[in-house]
Amino acid sequence: MLFGGTSPSLWEKTKFMKYAELNPKGDFTNWDEEKLNELERTEFPEELGNRLLFENDRVRLWELRLAPQDRLPFRRFRNDYSWSCPSGGMLVERNCNGTILFSHFEKEDKGHVDVKERIQIKDMQNIGFESLRMHIMEYL
Repeated sequence: MLFGGTSPSLWEKTKFMKYAELNPKGDFTNWDEEKLNELERTEFPEELGNRLLFENDRVRLWELRLAPQDRLPFRRFRNDYSWSCPSGGMLVERNCNGTILFSHFEKEDKGHVDVKERIQIKDMQNIGFESLRMHIMEYL
């Protein structure tokens, strides 16, 4: 898939965000051994960011900050969420089904992900040259 192509099924296309599928579903041949071993765990954290900013009975607001090349290890996404990226940046996301997505965010990009019954297990890595900051609103 090329930039501006059809949106991956879990992403709503935003006005500015560009993305590409780097690796198809079910294909783990290009994955490094460390990431594959990490996926063999049975328990995954459920924190969607580095820091919880707010929580009540309906939502959790997370902050995600990643320095260049920093990575948030695999975690479980159970609930629908919205996100904003005040910093802009570039992110690689590896999904437990083998899919690897590249996303390029402009400053102030935002979007929404419907998880529905498909629980996601994925990591996120900043592949840019600047720090990446996102706010993630998880709907409980």
